[in-house]
Amino acid sequence: MLLALDTATENCSAALEKDGKIFSVSEVALQKHAAIILPMIDSLLSNAGVKREDLQGIVFGRGPGSFTGVRIGTSIAQGLSLGLNIKALGISDLKALAFEAIGDKEGKVVASIDARMGEVYFCLYEKKGANLIELCEEQVLKPETAVSLCKEKAADAVAYAGTGIAILKEHGLELNTQVSVLYPDAKAMLKLSALSFSNTACDPSEALPVYLRNEVTWKKVSEQKSKV
Repeated sequence: MLLALDTATENCSAALEKDGKIFSVSEVALQKHAAIILPMIDSLLSNAGVKREDLQGIVFGRGPGSFTGVRIGTSIAQGLSLGLNIKALGISDLKALAFEAIGDKEGKVVASIDARMGEVYFCLYEKKGANLIELCEEQVLKPETAVSLCKEKAADAVAYAGTGIAILKEHGLELNTQVSVLYPDAKAMLKLSALSFSNTACDPSEALPVYLRNEVTWKKVSEQKSKV
């Protein structure tokens, strides 16, 4: 029995599978994730008739996404798995987007999240059978670079997902269909992890976030040069 949670984007979500039925809850809640995710999880467990001690593993959105959101989700996943002495598994938010957008179809998916500062988090995938394969590395890119990659590797994409797609459209991306999913969700992460958890889950101390952007472009006031 696995609990999944994600706080990496504007959407805050949790999901749990019990006896073949998935219980889930989500809310688009700007800057409220730290306050609502634990009550959300407790409510989910209560509705499913499950205690925390019944859980066998924690699945979490490991990014990319909001720096604060990714840290919140990772910290809660670490805390829960450590306290319950169970393992954890981080799932890519971009892959969760692609997985939900493609559904039962096969073909290529463009997944992108608004990374702010004039950039997008970006990855291309292709679904073949039950496998969702990366066609490039997860990256943080300028929109025009991401659009070039789409034209080169995924001009025939059958699905698009994420808040970054609107930005790519502004820079020349032509869509073959409408954007079907805006935000990653814990329910998709739960489904993604179902077959691989036992082989890929790790100890709580190894459950780490993925930011993609190594440096945040801000400075302390004392480090800023005054402009006159």
